[in-house]
Amino acid sequence: MLKQSKRVTIKRVLAAFLAIVMCFGMLPDSFGGMTVVKAEDYAWVDGTTVSTPEKGKAYYFNFTDSNTNWATDGATFGLITMNQGTKNGLSWNGTTYGMAAKEAQFFEIKVSGNCYIVVAGDNNSAEAATITPSSTTGTFDKSIINTKTSGHCDLDECKSQGGNSDSVLYTGETGTVVLTLNGSTAYISAICIIPASDDLQEGDTGETTDEL
Repeated sequence: MLKQSKRVTIKRVLAAFLAIVMCFGMLPDSFGGMTVVKAEDYAWVDGTTVSTPEKGKAYYFNFTDSNTNWATDGATFGLITMNQGTKNGLSWNGTTYGMAAKEAQFFEIKVSGNCYIVVAGDNNSAEAATITPSSTTGTFDKSIINTKTSGHCDLDECKSQGGNSDSVLYTGETGTVVLTLNGSTAYISAICIIPASDDLQEGDTGETTDEL
């Protein structure tokens, strides 16, 4: 009788364990309110090829592309407008480092709503070379984007929010985000715009993006 009772207890424990495992297996890329977003989940669009951003689409601006004259003050390339500001002329550094951006220069980027703005950083950027995001149509989860990183960030790492990139969460309506350079030279090879949940509100931290 005792052996049978033990067998029943073991079966119940195993059944409970299997139920828990199945529950976790059925969770669709989310846990504890945190959604895991993978870069490959999006259909990436070259942001210079469209004039209006669409919800659910991810965009990139590849500053290492020599076919675009990025260092043209006031020029609009699709969703982004380049501005040299009042202190320094725009400078393109080549097919590895992209833009050599300097103090007071700023980029205006059209966005469709909640999103992550990811900046590809570089170890050659100056320590004081940061970016201040601003917008009249939304808010941000932090006030500074760093461009000085431990290594060089290419386009793929920008898309996956890798360790050599830095990002800010924009929460707001369809509108324009302005990225203004501070300090000395920042080497920026790319900027990526990744959709965020429409349910996010000011103060939320949102999703995390897996590296490729």
